Amino acid sequence: MSDYTKLITTRLKLDGEAEYNNKISQISKSMGGMKSEMSKLSAEYAGQLNSYEALTKKGDILTRQLDAQKQKQSEVTKMLDEAKKARDRINESISKTVKEMEDESKANGTLSSKYIELKSALEDHETSATKAANSISHFEKELNHADASVARANTSLNQNTRYLYEAGNSADNCAKSINEYGNEVKVATEKTNDLTEMQKMAVAGLATALSASLIKNWYQDLNETLRECIRTSMDFDRAMSVIASTTQATA
Repeated sequence: MSDYTKLITTRLKLDGEAEYNNKISQISKSMGGMKSEMSKLSAEYAGQLNSYEALTKKGDILTRQLDAQKQKQSEVTKMLDEAKKARDRINESISKTVKEMEDESKANGTLSSKYIELKSALEDHETSATKAANSISHFEKELNHADASVARANTSLNQNTRYLYEAGNSADNCAKSINEYGNEVKVATEKTNDLTEMQKMAVAGLATALSASLIKNWYQDLNETLRECIRTSMDFDRAMSVIASTTQATA
């Protein structure tokens, strides 16, 4: 049994799922074709990928890639909605079956043939409810992936549009934020790093000045304290001398 078959047995088979799978397959093939187009473009414009012409053709491919990703996003969203609708219908069936079982139990007991049939139906509904929950979880994950792909494609297109604007407004019709090989020129980053080093030097200088000031203040405080101790000591010595003189005179 294939992995896909195993997956289907744990999920609820939804209306329109076969058509959905066919559309997703077509979108994947289309994306593969556009990926090969991008590789061909890179080869044909090697050494001049920052030119206006190369960026224009790249923008066309990126636009179609974004459209394809949005189409996939839309298809996944439809199936997720379908899975939620199926879950709601199943829950309604469960509620209805439980009510019928309660009524049958009161009327004819739990051993009647109708009660037994209802109990079997309830078990089927509960199994379907589990599969519906699995389907919802599956398509929620697929939608997360689709959303991320759309975001990445949108970012790439916007970035290329900026480069195209640069190329269109430059004297040589080439973008300056990327080089001829399509790689970003990290001028701004280097300036930022230089600025950071200057800031570090400024902070270090300020710290040194503050330290010198603190040391100076500490020295002045210490000097004053020592002077006070000396004055106190001298006053004590004088007092002792006076006492000693007085004692000797009375003796």
